[in-house]
Amino acid sequence: MFINKNVQMYYRETTELMSLSDHYHNYYEMIYVKAGACEFQIDKKIYQISKPTLVFINHLETHSMRVNQVPYCTYYLLIKNDMLNTLLQEPLLSAIFKYRPQNFTHIIEVTDNDELINKIMDNMFKEYTSNDPLSPLAFKSLIQYLFVNIYRTYPEHFLTKLKTQIYHTVLDVQEYIDKNYTEDIGLEKIAELFFISPSYLSRSFKEITGYNLKEYIVLQRLSKAKELLLYSRDTINEICEKAGFNNVNHFIRTFKEHYRITPYEFRISESRESKYKKR
Repeated sequence: MFINKNVQMYYRETTELMSLSDHYHNYYEMIYVKAGACEFQIDKKIYQISKPTLVFINHLETHSMRVNQVPYCTYYLLIKNDMLNTLLQEPLLSAIFKYRPQNFTHIIEVTDNDELINKIMDNMFKEYTSNDPLSPLAFKSLIQYLFVNIYRTYPEHFLTKLKTQIYHTVLDVQEYIDKNYTEDIGLEKIAELFFISPSYLSRSFKEITGYNLKEYIVLQRLSKAKELLLYSRDTINEICEKAGFNNVNHFIRTFKEHYRITPYEFRISESRESKYKKR
């Protein structure tokens, strides 16, 4: 089995009615519900799933899940933020994780294509858990093949307008923020950098990503802060600085506004363990 913190894959089966409380991952996550039925809540959207279904969740979206019918069988594919563009170099493919226009849905029912999806996912997991030295290459190739197949079969779920210039510009701006959110950046500075008017950039960014630009920067910083709170021993002051906040009081206040608890309370209440619980 090859170890790669940037890309992870898991398979889970359960015969118990379980629930997963509201949480987030600092990964882009694709879940394949292979069998069973469940309810997903992703941010404010609720989905009832009872057929073979793909679920796409980005690294800023909190989500919860409740199993309603067993046996419940799922594959999980998690891709780190800075790895997504390396794996899916075509923006049309990665857009299903990144863009949240008003009519967006997080799920794709694949009942008419589940035999092929099953085969690809099974082969991906086989390569992921293999000791063969070429398995990482095969695994990444299968990821690309999977997403190409999903796009070809369900193009209506993808942001096909990416061929226009403003969509490419918003993509570039999003990638710039993803890499530089710890710096002193804002709407005016980014608009100047990309030679676009602030008002047009603000409007277009909101329309395509579902977030206003300032909110997106703050959420990126909070996502990094939560990761450090969970998986480092850094002090609150150190985390504040590493996440891009320039004032610890502002950091604590912003964190509490979004999550209703302070960073310290979040650290002591959370753990790395799975939050699966019996109903």
